[in-house]
Amino acid sequence: MSDWHLPEIDLELCTRCGACVVGCPTHAVDLQPEGPVIARPLACTFCAECEALCPVNAIRCEFEIVWEPQRS
Repeated sequence: MSDWHLPEIDLELCTRCGACVVGCPTHAVDLQPEGPVIARPLACTFCAECEALCPVNAIRCEFEIVWEPQRS
């Protein structure tokens, strides 16, 4: 898991609005006193919903997994 890249949260930019917490479909994000954290990393599916929902662009996903249909 050492080369596993979770979404990065810039706590300097974060306004603690909670949009990432509410919008995370797997409930991987929690809002702590210092700001949001990926509290359940194994639940994170790298869907990038947290990044899309952040109104101040404080969350950055290094990559996104895109599933494509298998070609015959």
